[in-house]
Amino acid sequence: MQRTPHQAHRPPVVSSVLLSLALAGLALVGAAPAQTAAAATVTGQLTGPAGKCLSTTGTNAPAVIKTCDQSASQSWSVPGDKTLRSGGQCLDVTGGGTAAGTRVGMWSCNGSGAQEWVPGANGQLVNTRSNLCLDAVNGSSADGTPVQIYTCNGTWAQQWTLPTGTGTGGGTGGTLGIDAVAAQSYTAGVANGFRPKASGGNGQYQWSATGLPAGMSMNYIDGTTMGTPKQSGTGTATVTVTDATGATATKAVGWTVGAATTATGYYLDCNAATNGTGTQASPWNSLATANARTFQPGESLLLKKGSTCTGQLAPKGNGSATAPITISSYGTAAAKPRINGGGLVNPSGTRTSSATVQLTNQNYWIIEDLEVTNDAATEALRSGIEYFGTDGQRHAGITIRNNDVHDVKGWSFRNTNLDNYYLSHGIGVDTPIRGSLVQGLTIADNYVHEIHGVGVGLYGDQSNWNNNEERHENTLISGNTVKNDTHDAIVVSVSDAPLIEHNTADQLGWQHGEGVYAGIWGWGNTNPTFQYNEVSNISVLTDDSVAWDCDGYNRGTCTYQYNYDHDNANGILLTCASCGGSEAMKAVFRYNVSVNDCRLHNYTGSLASYAFYGNTVDCRNKNWDFGEVPSLTQFSNNVFLGKAGSALPAGPTYKANTYYGFTPPSGDTAASTADPKPVALPSASSYGINTVGGYQLLAGSPALGTGTAVTNNLGHDYWGNPLNTAAPNRGAYGGTGLATPVRTDDNSATYSGSWSTLSCGGCTGGSAHTTSASGASATFTATGRTISLYGVQSSTGGTATVSIDGGAPVAIDLYTPGATANGQLVYTSPQLASGSHTVTVTNTGTADPRSTGTAVTLDSWTVS
Repeated sequence: MQRTPHQAHRPPVVSSVLLSLALAGLALVGAAPAQTAAAATVTGQLTGPAGKCLSTTGTNAPAVIKTCDQSASQSWSVPGDKTLRSGGQCLDVTGGGTAAGTRVGMWSCNGSGAQEWVPGANGQLVNTRSNLCLDAVNGSSADGTPVQIYTCNGTWAQQWTLPTGTGTGGGTGGTLGIDAVAAQSYTAGVANGFRPKASGGNGQYQWSATGLPAGMSMNYIDGTTMGTPKQSGTGTATVTVTDATGATATKAVGWTVGAATTATGYYLDCNAATNGTGTQASPWNSLATANARTFQPGESLLLKKGSTCTGQLAPKGNGSATAPITISSYGTAAAKPRINGGGLVNPSGTRTSSATVQLTNQNYWIIEDLEVTNDAATEALRSGIEYFGTDGQRHAGITIRNNDVHDVKGWSFRNTNLDNYYLSHGIGVDTPIRGSLVQGLTIADNYVHEIHGVGVGLYGDQSNWNNNEERHENTLISGNTVKNDTHDAIVVSVSDAPLIEHNTADQLGWQHGEGVYAGIWGWGNTNPTFQYNEVSNISVLTDDSVAWDCDGYNRGTCTYQYNYDHDNANGILLTCASCGGSEAMKAVFRYNVSVNDCRLHNYTGSLASYAFYGNTVDCRNKNWDFGEVPSLTQFSNNVFLGKAGSALPAGPTYKANTYYGFTPPSGDTAASTADPKPVALPSASSYGINTVGGYQLLAGSPALGTGTAVTNNLGHDYWGNPLNTAAPNRGAYGGTGLATPVRTDDNSATYSGSWSTLSCGGCTGGSAHTTSASGASATFTATGRTISLYGVQSSTGGTATVSIDGGAPVAIDLYTPGATANGQLVYTSPQLASGSHTVTVTNTGTADPRSTGTAVTLDSWTVS
């Protein structure tokens, strides 16, 4: 079913299934040019559509794709002279033909252009004589499908990965290395970034870095490093690139973060009786006065804490890379300065904006520490904070951080008025004019809630479905919380290698009545990566209502990793390469934990390859609904906890998964139905990210080390454990197994404040300790590496904090929308140093807005 973006759910991914080429003197796809020194011959399998292997059928005979079986007919050598060889012959275009549709097979090696293959875009192999691509006939992945040369179109039928075995001298492109990287110079508070380049090695690169300035992160897929440095200082980052064989290279990159150059600060107190000169002693008292000034580099506009302004703040001027203009706060009051848009409406159909806080075609601004609202009685085209690019130019250095944006009565009804929908945000970046983009954009640590429309939205040319060739660069969306939003939480579009991480989205579809939406997703991007995010409690609508979505016009690889989703009405993930466009893409979903989200839907046709591996999916409460999954999908090394009688669909490839509680699909020759032995399995009603640790595995689990090797399976597991790539685990846990937990009754704790004993069927010893008093605490000691807490979750549950050894408190939520659940896992610690630990649980006196109380009930704890 093909849908326009945001009906099947939108955006583009860039699918670079990167070749591991041993062709001397050629560039790796997506990498810097390879070294031209002769490379050693590499031998191994040549894989293509659906992970099938290119196979010979005899001497002077056609080549076909078949299920990989390690036979001699699937052994290819890449000697570095642009040929691909098997059985003493070369891969050859029949009769030296150059017409699309000419079949490809084996022939005696003769040095002709019909036997020369070079890398193209999106994992393609281009024949040098015809300039056409190696292609699976009719886009089929069935065993025995012949191959041909065909017009290069970027579809999955033209995506190939050559052998990744290494020879002497470092493999296909010579020794793996990182090109020289200049020392980086940044300014605190200014969004920026860089992208290293690598050469040599074998296959797809993956990147990591340590020692980056605080506030900056790296996209693993291409090394793009982006963000807003938080404070001045100097240091050295270590950048590491790893190829498909596990070979690594490192480069030290020095960096300096300088303090921003400051100039005059102008003060604004809208509660002041008279309009002053703009000094702290004599502040301005109107937004109009602030809007009348053209600010200069290094200047700042400081709003008084506790004050309220009504209207629009739309200051003029441009900062510089070393002297940004800052909008922030001053004073000693606890409350942020408030700007109330008073129902400001964006002019419909004019591609203009009138948000409460508005920047247009400006450079180097920081917007921070504000409370922003724009409420009204009825919905219309409204936004809270918005950057608008309308001049077809590149702009730079925009940081929006630590703001509280709420009660924006924007437009929820996307299907009724698309223009209104795209200009209704809590926080938005809109560049509807082709050529307009932002280089260096950070949206971080904002609280966005009670929004009609999109929580955080980044869009491009809506008239062309975001299929912009011009793309935002160095885009980081990090640490934001979006709650009670009628539509999507975070949408990122038309960005090159954006990184979306550590965000939380909850209660989407709030007060909603029409349209389709998802939690955190993107379209029109190149190599977007979504990691360490949480999405929960999306209300059901006609379609979508899923946590994640890789949508139309994305190019390269769309990656979701290390995320947690739970209790979303329509499930886990939607992929929609065919939504509004026809870009080829690769979707990777790995090392995520999903609970009570049992739907997985795809609208990709033959445009996408889809790898779903190393995830833990808990669907003990619902039937599986993995509908419309294309046959090219491969599920590997997952732990599926299912409901008796429920079934996963036929069609995809299943390899080495655990299917606990239900019958496995046919075809998985390494299927396991054994209990994977989680350390502390949360109940089906357990609620919140702090229960995820229970899905780690005990020592002796049959899921440890029994998975199958996965191409490019680099990095770590959900909890940060390094991966055993040769013999991986099944599920999101990649460690060696935890000790069997020892359970201790809550009577062993010391209680401070007002606590009482509660009779508690299902609790350890039949009772538990409970309190509704703010500040009441329980303290105990435990010896081990992993500590799990058990308590009671109910409709009157409150919020507690857990502090270990005096460390930063971590909030846990004891509210559940369902029936009261006793003896539930409510928290599992990260892995700790071996030894004795002191744990303190404290009632914060607060609760989820839906809760009718603040009860915190402690039942017991385990240590492993």
